[in-house]
Amino acid sequence: MLGKIIKHEFKDTYKVMLAVYAAYFLLTIIGSSTSYALAKGYSEPNVLTISVIVFYVISSIAVYVATFVFICIRYYKTMYSAQGYLTHTLPVKGVTIFNGKLIVSTVWMIISIMFLILSVFFFVNAASEGEAWESITRYTWTEFNRRMYEETGVIFTPFFIWFLFEALIGTVVINLWIFTSFAIGQLSDKHKVALSIVTGMVLYFAFQIFELFETISAVRESAGSLNIQSGTDEYAMFMNQMMTSVLLLSIVTCAVMYAACIIINKKKLNLE
Repeated sequence: MLGKIIKHEFKDTYKVMLAVYAAYFLLTIIGSSTSYALAKGYSEPNVLTISVIVFYVISSIAVYVATFVFICIRYYKTMYSAQGYLTHTLPVKGVTIFNGKLIVSTVWMIISIMFLILSVFFFVNAASEGEAWESITRYTWTEFNRRMYEETGVIFTPFFIWFLFEALIGTVVINLWIFTSFAIGQLSDKHKVALSIVTGMVLYFAFQIFELFETISAVRESAGSLNIQSGTDEYAMFMNQMMTSVLLLSIVTCAVMYAACIIINKKKLNLE
């Protein structure tokens, strides 16, 4: 049944998201072509070329914001507005519906982030006349691992794997942050949206405080160790401690918000 929910969610959202990506792709081509022409001297800086570059930069921010806003609006409409009555009368468990929406929202945000990264790289590579690509392909993966270990004491491969996993968990955190804010906000009879916004702000600042404490804790533990032999060892120790702390915090945060959403949606649902 979860597969059917996911398929239905993609069917209802793909047209909007593909339109966003198509527009951004076109702007990427135009912006990159303009930056390449400026770098090669084919064009001179003027109002038109500068405007194109500025518009591309703005669109790079907008593609992620558009995904975020679309997810917020769609989730609220299909879960807590009048349309929510139809959603919650489906012959499907509430947790299955929630999981389907969480998975699809996470996938769209990941695709948006990947699209953004590729677009920016394409733009920078055009502006640098291909030097960005040459810098990346200059070393083999093994050579890059060796050089990074010599410089920092950190092996790149496990760090890269951690980064990908943390990026995935971080995306889930963002979606659960949205869903939890709406879940708490809908408890109000007259000010659902206002309470959702306030809840989102409170949760955001709480995340920042927890992350600050985790950073301070990692610094103290690495600085207080008696086995530090060099600056490189100290940096590697700090990075390992930091990576572990951030990952654990993200997982615990996901678990708490997920549980809050499931409990509220099951026992405290308050539709318009």
